[in-house]
Amino acid sequence: METPLRWRELFQEGRARLTIGILLVEFLVAVEALVVIAIMPAVRHELGGLEFYGLVFAGFSLAALVLSPIAGREADRRGPAQPFLWFGVLFVAGTLLCGLAPSMPLLAVARVIQGAGAGGAYTVALAAVTRIYPESGRARVLALLAGAWIVPGLLGPSYGALMASTLGWRWAFFSIIPLSVIAVALAWPVLRGLPAAGEATRLSIRWPLVLAAGVAALVSGLSLLTWLSLPLVAVGVWLTWSALGHILPAGSLRARPGAPAAITMIFLLILAFIGADYFIPLMLTGVRGRSLAEASVVITRC
Repeated sequence: METPLRWRELFQEGRARLTIGILLVEFLVAVEALVVIAIMPAVRHELGGLEFYGLVFAGFSLAALVLSPIAGREADRRGPAQPFLWFGVLFVAGTLLCGLAPSMPLLAVARVIQGAGAGGAYTVALAAVTRIYPESGRARVLALLAGAWIVPGLLGPSYGALMASTLGWRWAFFSIIPLSVIAVALAWPVLRGLPAAGEATRLSIRWPLVLAAGVAALVSGLSLLTWLSLPLVAVGVWLTWSALGHILPAGSLRARPGAPAAITMIFLLILAFIGADYFIPLMLTGVRGRSLAEASVVITRC
């Protein structure tokens, strides 16, 4: 029977750099998600383009969804080091472009680039966990990754509001670039020692791409909200429903008793939670006239 890996051993025997690097990647994803929620009312006030507000969030998530299977396949084909470096650079470039964005549409495009980098780097890092850590230590690594959301959850919204109210919302993006570079620099040398898997994973990206297209069409149509956008909404609903039918376990869309119903409920709860989180600051600042600081406190309590 395998001896359970102790917590301190996650940071020993050549694992320290990778453990810290992976934790930083998770931490940065959490910070980015919560900081952007807090600063978006200030972004909208400066750049306008309210109709693109939802796409700024959806673009990041959809790009991460689509790039995750691609990243896993590339890690199997080439080894994890090269894809991790590519996606890490892509995340840094996307973050820089977010901070430099002169308009809301270009910010939405930059968020797609940023999300692609984040999703790809995170997937490669998780794949490396299964190859470097013994089975007894993987659960503890995953527990550490879940814990990496605690500090961003408590301080991320307030940090974003502080940046937007003092230096400007662009610095909420610029300020995480150094940590991103450190995360890549720590994990990449360890990943270089891992060879490619014998055979690349056979995983079709067709349905993630269809899902991304469907959600993008649905969000775009609802954001524009004109008679001309109704066909776009209809296409988005059809594509999204079709893709979910292939991605989720059989019976999930009918909430079949057992695991399918549980998965459907989890999906709906997550959708409701993040949907509310995205738009609560806009409602508080734009409708209720509250400050960014007050909105950030509400997000923190959520």
